Amino acid sequence: MVFENNTPFPAIAWENVDASNHWYIATVARVKYLFDTVDNKGILCLKLDPSQGELFGEDVFYGTVGQSSVRYESDFVTYKPVTDIIVNAKAYLPSYATETQCQVEVFNATKQVLRSVSIHVKSPYEKSNEPRHIALRYEDAYGGGYATPREDDPYDYCTVDEYNPIGVGKHDKNTPKEKKREPLIEFVEERFRQEPYPAGFGIINRAWKSRLDFAGTYDDDWLKTQHPLPPYDFNYKYNQAANPALQLNGYLDIHSYIKLTNLTGAKKTLQFRIPDVILFNEQHTNNTQRKVQNMPIDTVLIDIEDEDKTQWAVYISYRNFLKKEDGYKSVSCHFLTKELLKEEA
Repeated sequence: MVFENNTPFPAIAWENVDASNHWYIATVARVKYLFDTVDNKGILCLKLDPSQGELFGEDVFYGTVGQSSVRYESDFVTYKPVTDIIVNAKAYLPSYATETQCQVEVFNATKQVLRSVSIHVKSPYEKSNEPRHIALRYEDAYGGGYATPREDDPYDYCTVDEYNPIGVGKHDKNTPKEKKREPLIEFVEERFRQEPYPAGFGIINRAWKSRLDFAGTYDDDWLKTQHPLPPYDFNYKYNQAANPALQLNGYLDIHSYIKLTNLTGAKKTLQFRIPDVILFNEQHTNNTQRKVQNMPIDTVLIDIEDEDKTQWAVYISYRNFLKKEDGYKSVSCHFLTKELLKEEA
């Protein structure tokens, strides 16, 4: 397949097939921004990173693969039904504090709240006259596991929280005197506290239950009747990488705002607007017909955990899932900005 990227951003398109053997073309482009100055309304401006880099070709973990939190997930995903909001950050505790509260809020262009999620963070340190910060990772949220011997088996087996195998809070029930480390991170809102998935703002591992439940059924029947196509009960919600608490009800528009509280250090709150960049793709056929479709924003990844604040970045991904037309010969990706639209008008 011929793909033309007419943007300055990393992008790619590829063919894929669904469970009913219908073919589609997935196109993804990602724009990387750095933090700039704050305007007279207190809104942080984003600027394009001169070095846009490459798409993430695989999942990137903070530590051991599969045994630590995911920092970046592969961009090679066909389709997401809604927008993921992902925040890699630290909670900042003021002097002498042993706990704090962090918040991520998403607003539309008219400042109506689309999503608001707060987490309570406990410090593992003693009181100090120096400010402290704690990385918000699922290793410190409820979950984990413990080894327990079975009566009918001399070998130990592990009981694991399927929603967060790397978390804390569980311990060997046969050794109750063993000190159990309590979670440092918990949701504030009761509606989220009642859910089985872990508290946090980061990426949920694709192998954890809140995502795996959407992956479909891969059994002997699938091998006999459906393989190599996906199972019929595969749900594209499996591709949603954000914590379920930070998955929106639809796609995020340009002009929308995101506000962060207690996640950026000395400045208690930080707010920025989604830039006016519009991406779309064209599918060209042999008879010169073309099909144009908008690429909605389906991922906003705010990466602000690094000590070096010059490395703080916002990655915004645009994705399109277009049915393959008969006689198609190429796909191209284009972009517009608000300024260009004004000029055309």
